[in-house]
Amino acid sequence: MAYSTGMRKEEILGLQWSQVDLMEEKITLRPEDTKNKESRVIFMQGELLEVLRFQRSLRDQKFPNCPWVFFSDTGEKILDFRGSWETGCIEAGLCRPLTDERGNSVKDKKGKPVLIPSKLFHDFRRTAVRNMVRAGVPERVAMMISGHKTRSVFERYNIVNEDDLKKASERVKVYHQEMADLKNGHNLGTIRAQQPKEDQLTVN
Repeated sequence: MAYSTGMRKEEILGLQWSQVDLMEEKITLRPEDTKNKESRVIFMQGELLEVLRFQRSLRDQKFPNCPWVFFSDTGEKILDFRGSWETGCIEAGLCRPLTDERGNSVKDKKGKPVLIPSKLFHDFRRTAVRNMVRAGVPERVAMMISGHKTRSVFERYNIVNEDDLKKASERVKVYHQEMADLKNGHNLGTIRAQQPKEDQLTVN
């Protein structure tokens, strides 16, 4: 949910089935559900939609009266999952050794380095923003999905790295080549058919 939509942790943990429409494939967040007190509508597709359908089936089987989309093993609202997050990150290798104030590795009673997560749950929010922008979603629309109220905050999440700059340079090169070929009378459709799909651009 966080990876696909950029929803905040509190929004996800507080999400109830009354806000989810599996037929319309959308989630409705009310003003009282969001940090900036503005309502949002988020549409679901692909893996995210399948996850919600699975959660609904699981809820119906185990806790038919549970209002929460994501619930604990007892059918209650999840209040905190830091322990599970730490375990998951460490098992996935997304961790680093814990160090003391001198920079020395802290070890447990067995003499093994104590590991701590190198990722935060909030990193999903940054990733969602980056993915939407790179998928071609207009920034204004991406802001409406993620719930960013100001562009200044949104831009802090939409971090540009060297790989982005390299891809931009490659796309500009392709664009210039296409324009040159058009000027020389070449067929644009034939040119694009020979290019990798991700490098094909729209020319007005």
